[in-house]
Amino acid sequence: MTDIYPEYFKGFSSVEETLKKFRISFLTFDQHYQKAVDILADHGWYVSNTMLVGDILASALKAINKDGSAVNNQMTRFYNSELKSIIKNISSLYPERKEIFKEALTCHIQKKYHASTLIFLSQCDGICDGKMFKIKNNKKALKEFLPSKQSFLNNPLVKIRGIDSSIDQAHLFNSDLNRHKVIHGHDTHFGTKTNSFKALSLLNYVCEIVHRQTY
Repeated sequence: MTDIYPEYFKGFSSVEETLKKFRISFLTFDQHYQKAVDILADHGWYVSNTMLVGDILASALKAINKDGSAVNNQMTRFYNSELKSIIKNISSLYPERKEIFKEALTCHIQKKYHASTLIFLSQCDGICDGKMFKIKNNKKALKEFLPSKQSFLNNPLVKIRGIDSSIDQAHLFNSDLNRHKVIHGHDTHFGTKTNSFKALSLLNYVCEIVHRQTY
């Protein structure tokens, strides 16, 4: 057979090599992407499935370069442009929480950021059955709660970060938004536009991955 069609079969080695290189490139890209998502989560930002990959990588690079203001500005611009569509989407995923999401949106638009941040964070906890911010035993409760169909999606949530660290450890992290300091009244300056969007980004991520893996 190879004698009859030598040129045809000759091409298979190059195709196989091309696919091998593509697979290596894809895995390398995926590693960079996952690392970028992790870096942004360390800075208090969680990505949306409507966010361009290039923007995610660019924001992570800014974080690596310790340009926290640039990270906050870029992520804030994205979530500001997507604010209403995100609320609409998560309301469709969790219709029983629609009025709560709507009230949080109103508070945010009216610049009542203390209220919007609190509501967004509380809903993250509710959707995760009260396990979102429990860090005991390296977040064992949350790990057991989250669906496992695509467990890599859970990675940004199951690592202890500034958002859910203990109050006495919060200063060690890159993001100053800490759920425990907010809920228990230790932080009296959390009511900022940036923190409201950070809380929304976490809520949006939780809604997307929990619903995506459960249904």
